[in-house]
Amino acid sequence: MKHFILSLFTLSLIVSCSKDNNNGEQPNQETMLLPKQVVERYTITERDQNGVETKIEHVDELSYEIVNNKIASATTSRFENKQNVGGSKLTIIYENDLPKTFISTNIKNNEEESKSTYKYENRKLVEEVNEWTTSRGKSGNIITYKYSGDKLTEIQEKGSDTTIKTPIIVQFVYVSDTEIKKTITSPYILNGEEKTRTRTIIYTLDSEKRVVKSVEEDETSKDTKEFKYDDKKNYKHHSVHFTLNPDHFLDEKVMKNNLTSVKRIYENKQDSKYNSEETSTYTYQYNDKGYPTRIEEVYKSSRETNSHTKTTEITY
Repeated sequence: MKHFILSLFTLSLIVSCSKDNNNGEQPNQETMLLPKQVVERYTITERDQNGVETKIEHVDELSYEIVNNKIASATTSRFENKQNVGGSKLTIIYENDLPKTFISTNIKNNEEESKSTYKYENRKLVEEVNEWTTSRGKSGNIITYKYSGDKLTEIQEKGSDTTIKTPIIVQFVYVSDTEIKKTITSPYILNGEEKTRTRTIIYTLDSEKRVVKSVEEDETSKDTKEFKYDDKKNYKHHSVHFTLNPDHFLDEKVMKNNLTSVKRIYENKQDSKYNSEETSTYTYQYNDKGYPTRIEEVYKSSRETNSHTKTTEITY
């Protein structure tokens, strides 16, 4: 489940002294190398109503303030064609060495944009309360987590929309050591009546607990992805990240090693003209400790003529 407020780009780097051990292998906190800055660069081509294309160069900069080996704040700055178009500062408040409150503030006007509060039992996240402000006013959600021993079994998310009574429910079934089934039941309104739709994701893991394949399916589509990894250290793989995101042990971006390729096949069951194939390939430069210092991602799609490249530079 993806959080509305806090992106993976930020959360994946937050470090504390958590000793939590959820759902398989977790990183050794003492051996982690914490980045000081992460910079992403990519170009997006926009087309107006007359078909005229304009290329926009994007740069996203993320910098950290570290106090007592914990991230006290994270500042994001966004640029388009070298012009600063905004940014935010995330301030983190800890309690018993675990992140308790996140407050995101708009850098330009210093106004609070969002707030997240976390509740733990036995150092496991059991409740997350998110609040955010949009152009239509304040909104939010409450997410709860259930476990059986060390294994996550269920997530429930209830939003502030009072017209929908049923929460989003995510359930996990551990079929075997190498297969996990995730079922997502989501409510929606049709002709004034509340209904639900269900989709499933089957994850295949290798002997090192890395996700090597996922198959997501519902009545309208099937989405198959295959993943390959290197044998180096992933700078996003931190124990407290899994404490804040208990379901991310199935997220290929935060495995203990770095992605080298992703292959995706999308099948639309209602109209095959929407079928597509996509690939992403990754090349790395590493430091002497085995962490990446530069990443180049090349994305290709059967629905597009040109490929897209994104570079990420990490400073430790």
